[in-house]
Amino acid sequence: MATDELIPYPPHSQRGLVARWVSWLASCGPLRSPLADTTGRFAGRHQPDDVFFLAGSLRGTVEREIKVPAGRTLFLPVIAIWAPAEVGLPVMGGADGSALLDGTPLEISAIGTPTPFTIKGALGNPVTVRKDPAQRRCWGLFAQSEPLTPGTHELIVDGTDGADLKVGARYRITVPA
Repeated sequence: MATDELIPYPPHSQRGLVARWVSWLASCGPLRSPLADTTGRFAGRHQPDDVFFLAGSLRGTVEREIKVPAGRTLFLPVIAIWAPAEVGLPVMGGADGSALLDGTPLEISAIGTPTPFTIKGALGNPVTVRKDPAQRRCWGLFAQSEPLTPGTHELIVDGTDGADLKVGARYRITVPA
């Protein structure tokens, strides 16, 4: 995962959370990737202590059952794209989506990281593929929740690039007391 010195944004700012989320995705190799996970069993891998990242989906809709520690906010993509720094900031002009937590809409924000950030990922990760440090930029529609109360929650996320790509995730979230 990216450490604070590799991210040119305050860690709890929207851009900082996006850079940390991309770095979190890159921290896992292909066999235990939360992004490729269809059940939720890898959702807790390499999570930071201050926020709980959700992976989203690359294509189609996934259903996951996960456990989230009490006191953590959720930070998640509705739809997102990342690219090497030299490509510039990728943007999906027609992107749209929603996130419903227990039937209540979460606020969706379009967030981009115009200043590149460095990722040191696992070999075969979905962001850089390689283990060597790499510069990336990201753009997407993201949502963040307040810390969840103990119990079971449902999160439904749907996104589109405005063309052919449609992604979604259905989460059954358990928060211990």
